[in-house]
Amino acid sequence: KEMATGHSALSDISGVLDKAPTIISAYGFYLYKTVLPLSLSPLYPKPVLLIFPLYKIAAAFTAALILSIAGIRKYKNPRLAAALWAWFIILLLPVIGIVKIGTQGAADRYTYLPGLAIITVFALLVASLYTRGTKGGWMRKLSIIIVVSAAFSLAALTIQQIKIWKDPVTFWSSPIESFPKHVPL
Repeated sequence: KEMATGHSALSDISGVLDKAPTIISAYGFYLYKTVLPLSLSPLYPKPVLLIFPLYKIAAAFTAALILSIAGIRKYKNPRLAAALWAWFIILLLPVIGIVKIGTQGAADRYTYLPGLAIITVFALLVASLYTRGTKGGWMRKLSIIIVVSAAFSLAALTIQQIKIWKDPVTFWSSPIESFPKHVPL
């Protein structure tokens, strides 16, 4: 049957180079949403990856590069940074747009496991800052401020997001309000 239609599983995967802008946008989108989880939605329509602002993609990749360099310099172990990046990249492969899956362009729920790699890098860097500091020194104080600020910021964002999760109508109204021209109804 595949031969008769000229369609095969390989034709779905072919054209990865044609999909490069979508793939790069998807990684930038997921990096950005992991580091700065603002304006989350249960469904992002496919065009969102193509209209996701370039400066946000650049900011996400720049932050990732800085974290990687800092991690390699601190631990002098590029294998750790490589392993964490491989973790992030591999776990996002099924959802970055190489193969079409449903009507969504992206979904926050896909970042739970890959996001652990980014969180691990952040935690290791803050822990390293804390352990390098002397008791009562500025490095320890700074690391505590970073952790407390991150915890309070994420708690505030969670409280804001709970308003969207309160019931199914509110939950699914969110993407319709955010992307009125792009949500399939």
